[in-house]
Amino acid sequence: MEYDYGRMSHDLRQIRTDYDDIPESARETIETLLDLLEYFATAREYFKTLYFAREFAALSKHLLYVAIPVIVLLAFLLLHLDDLPDTHLLVLSVHTVGYAPFALLAAYVGRVTTVSQRTGAAGQFVLDHSADGPSLDD
Repeated sequence: MEYDYGRMSHDLRQIRTDYDDIPESARETIETLLDLLEYFATAREYFKTLYFAREFAALSKHLLYVAIPVIVLLAFLLLHLDDLPDTHLLVLSVHTVGYAPFALLAAYVGRVTTVSQRTGAAGQFVLDHSADGPSLDD
């Protein structure tokens, strides 16, 4: 999934325009490669769209599974607060349970952003912010 679509297509187009004396078979090969690069870019974007849709659908379902019991449990604890012992372990447990939906949300958002960053966007103007990627001076 990590190929530099913009650089590859730019280089192929540059070869096509710079060298007028290349054989017709090489020109056809360049056109075929450009078409394949576009297919790969389209497939990558389709994968991202499908992945995001599935992940957010799963997130919605899992948030319901986690949030509803948390709300019920916290409402029960608030209603019966006077009957419960006042211990640090109880307070820590209530806070941990209360943050469970947020932890689930953070996990899903982290996964989705990782996939989004690693696949990049198709096109000529993709900036690579990784440490080993090309700089703007290249």
